[in-house]
Amino acid sequence: MERISKPENLTVYRKKGLTVLGGLISLLLAAALITFITVAYLMTPEETVKEVKTSVIIAFTGVGIGAFFLISNTALCLYNLRYPVILATDEKGIYDYSGFIHCGFIGWNDILEITGCGNKAEAFIDLFENGSLTEVKIELKNRKATFANRSKLWTALFIMSGFGTVRIRTMCSPLSKKITYALLNERLKYYTES
Repeated sequence: MERISKPENLTVYRKKGLTVLGGLISLLLAAALITFITVAYLMTPEETVKEVKTSVIIAFTGVGIGAFFLISNTALCLYNLRYPVILATDEKGIYDYSGFIHCGFIGWNDILEITGCGNKAEAFIDLFENGSLTEVKIELKNRKATFANRSKLWTALFIMSGFGTVRIRTMCSPLSKKITYALLNERLKYYTES
């Protein structure tokens, strides 16, 4: 039987320029939405506004919610600049700082499987399932035990952002999804089977 050599520790650094660009694009989209709805409101004759009062309220509410999420995305992108590393591994486990809700440390023994990269059909299904082609998913054996020391707010945000699955986001990473998937699976196999 061939002996597998111990893999090196992995450290993947964030592309800071791409993170800043994503935040700025979100901020510009929010400003454009707010400007567009405000200009449209100011240019609409007063009589028309009175006739369609409900529609105006719904439009302002929708734009407000959309702008809130875009501005939140900007804040989270800028917050992520504090973490130069997206992903790191060692003999203990994985350290995830890739998404907006950072999972931090996940032990190798807590991981059931790593998925999210396969043939083109699976990538296409991923796009429709969660809207992203840039995520490697980590299925945990027992999510509650793995994140037992986390607050209820963190747990709620984690479930809402990733549907209870750890997602290593590779959008601002120098490594592609496929390479990240291969490297993580190699390390998982080594540390759980030996």
